[in-house]
Amino acid sequence: MGRNSSRRPSAASPRARSLAFLAATLLLARASAQLPESAPVAASSAGAPTQEGSRADALASSQAPQVGRAAEANAQDRPVAAPTAQQPTPVGDAPPGPGVPAGPSTTPPLSPLPAYEPRYRGASEATLWCDALERAAPERVRRFDLATARDGRVTPALEIAAPGPIPPAQRPTVIVVGALDGRSLAGAEAALATARALAEPMFALPAGICVIVAPFANVEALDICAKFGVSDGRTSRPVDDDRDGASDEDGPDDIDDDGRVLEMLIEAPDGAWMLSEDGRWALPAHTGPGMRFQRVREGRDDDADGRFNEDGPGGVDLDRNFPIGREGPWADPSVGALPLSEPVSRALADLARGRRCFAVLLFQGRHGALAAPGGCEALERWAQADHELYDLLGRAWSRLCKRDFGGVSSLRAARGEIASGAALDWFAASCGALALELAPWGPQVDLAPGITAQPARFDASAPAASTDARRGADQSWERWLDERGGVGYVRWRPIELPGGHRALVGGFEAWTVDNPPSEVLPRALAGAPEFVAELCAQAPQLSFEGARLERSAGVVRVRASLRNRGALPTGLRAPSASSSAEALRVRLELPDGARLLAGTASVRLDVLPGGALSRELEWIVLAPAPAALKLIARGGWCSDVVQELAE
Repeated sequence: MGRNSSRRPSAASPRARSLAFLAATLLLARASAQLPESAPVAASSAGAPTQEGSRADALASSQAPQVGRAAEANAQDRPVAAPTAQQPTPVGDAPPGPGVPAGPSTTPPLSPLPAYEPRYRGASEATLWCDALERAAPERVRRFDLATARDGRVTPALEIAAPGPIPPAQRPTVIVVGALDGRSLAGAEAALATARALAEPMFALPAGICVIVAPFANVEALDICAKFGVSDGRTSRPVDDDRDGASDEDGPDDIDDDGRVLEMLIEAPDGAWMLSEDGRWALPAHTGPGMRFQRVREGRDDDADGRFNEDGPGGVDLDRNFPIGREGPWADPSVGALPLSEPVSRALADLARGRRCFAVLLFQGRHGALAAPGGCEALERWAQADHELYDLLGRAWSRLCKRDFGGVSSLRAARGEIASGAALDWFAASCGALALELAPWGPQVDLAPGITAQPARFDASAPAASTDARRGADQSWERWLDERGGVGYVRWRPIELPGGHRALVGGFEAWTVDNPPSEVLPRALAGAPEFVAELCAQAPQLSFEGARLERSAGVVRVRASLRNRGALPTGLRAPSASSSAEALRVRLELPDGARLLAGTASVRLDVLPGGALSRELEWIVLAPAPAALKLIARGGWCSDVVQELAE
């Protein structure tokens, strides 16, 4: 393991809007992310869509998107000091209460924004880096503790919002979560890079949007991963996985004393795995002749119960500690004794429920693509109603990250296994949020031009009975490994286990699959901050059109339509009886002495696609002259809009 640790590594013109976004994007790529010059940056566009509904095409086009009106209003023409590469320093002020962002600060900046350097950090260093970001930009950034782990360590979080009249807590909110799975240090770094980009004063973060970033969401498991390069993603809470009355007594071991803990294939007639013809890859077993194996982490039968590594250290998988599609601990103890039993998962749930949650972005995974909700079959069917939206965003992710677009997959298809109780599904179905898993690392990320990787996912149409065996997708990494001379993968070799068991040891080394080698990390992170920036710029924005009063025969007729001026829709199309998302409504507010004669005071509207105009709404009101009324649009992923009408 020691040798691996050294590798950690108002109405502006369309052209004006394009230039504003181009300036922000170039600044983001140059000053904030500090990625190599070859890192992808969104190209500029000389024109803007003019047809109704065409704004939605901007996000998937090969040109840069048109910036939303809120972003236009927030763009400024003042110079900004280039960030320096100084090391972060802690803030001396006492932090706000757990999970409660403090209000806007009037403290002047104490230092330049800390430069972001793509390399692997531990949780403690990430916390200090978050402190330094708040210290440098207190008018835009507030640091708070999302939760406190069982060992007393805090989970840092940042609230980022441009100054404006609307308090950040009342704005539509994008929640960016780094490595809730406890494995993807690259995902945690992508979240840090995004926070640094959005904190830039010249960056055109829309004034009506708030972004909360929890870069190291699973501090316990990520610290283990930073130390050894591999982690099972679990917290440190002891769990009796094998239900023998003892906890954490049979974990992995380096049984061949080569300094690595790899994987182990144990001969078993009913095993779910086979070797490929060349003996290199472990593949899901199929019908027919051939040796079968059980697949486990390398180790001994420490508790002498005939099983290997079935009760390792920890813990609860935070990413599967959510209620939607959950299987209880009797099937898999790693999901937790109860839904939301862990402080971090509970804090994230409370945060999403307490805000107008526009989007939740989980930076994690090793499939290199964008995954939509669907950790189990039922949620996969539910999410199909928004397939076009996920496809649009998947194309944007591929464009900004310079990766081939292989289509958008459900969560279980992208991971190659069922993910019951997944956080992604809960944020979508229970909060009505645009929930996505974005994997910075995957087999296609670092391939040379002209070389194609196999998709790192299984066939989602396969029978459910075979789903559990389709884990690993080892061969999807074959071309990338061959390009680098096979470094990072150990071919299976025989060993003898106590008790006469025969087995093979081999598989992926640390810093290969779950996380890239440190020298490849900048390439894996490229495009992640730009994607979040583009998502914020394309957020739905409401405005009234054709709002007017007409008096006739002592009554007032009120007419108005509602337009979505953003590129993204105002909410999910997928129905949900449990979603906390407020439906889009237009309410007519009457003055004293007025009475509604016809129409409904509060009208519910369907989801408005990007650029779409609602049907015309109409009310008849008995009101003394001169009449003064108010229209209020509220709900979905949008900020409230108020239109006053008077004679």
